[in-house]
Amino acid sequence: MTNSRAFPIAHLDSAEAVMELLDRLLTVVGAQPTDVDVRILTDSHEAARLCSLFPRPVIFSELSAEIAQQVPDEVLAQPDPAGSIIPWEDHFALIARATPGLLNALRAFPVTPTEVEAENLPAEHTNVSVLAAIGAARASVAWHLPGWPPIDELSLAGQSKHAIIQATLNSSDIDALTPAHGQWRFFRAFSLVGVSGGAG
Repeated sequence: MTNSRAFPIAHLDSAEAVMELLDRLLTVVGAQPTDVDVRILTDSHEAARLCSLFPRPVIFSELSAEIAQQVPDEVLAQPDPAGSIIPWEDHFALIARATPGLLNALRAFPVTPTEVEAENLPAEHTNVSVLAAIGAARASVAWHLPGWPPIDELSLAGQSKHAIIQATLNSSDIDALTPAHGQWRFFRAFSLVGVSGGAG
């Protein structure tokens, strides 16, 4: 049995430095990413700009009961898949594909916490310009690899499960939940996920 574990590698201060380190790590691993997942924590007024960076992003927005009742049904009646608003703890959660109509509707309401997600992106889609455009938002970018190579010196066999290199932007944890303090603008923790080890 193996456990997924994250190991911080570096704190960097620019999108260029993030991509340079990624390239160096990929050279060591000897593999290229199969796809990339991006998750950005933002607000409903900034979501449109961030959604424009990716094909077919999905948004998760926290709505008050009052706002949830005002979202037009037609902006949720979209194919692949239809959006929905569901009760969630002390608010309502909007989950939908980010369409222009929905993003425009959200901009007409007061600002609410919103998450933008884009999954299974081609690796080349997440480059320096995309990371820089995320700006001050907290975000997580995960590059999925075909596997980790064996490390004979440490008696570690190669494995394909949980082979991920992850960057968190403007945050001090891998889930991008904790804002980073200080002068780190883009990058707070570069992590390897899926290295075998004990519990913890």
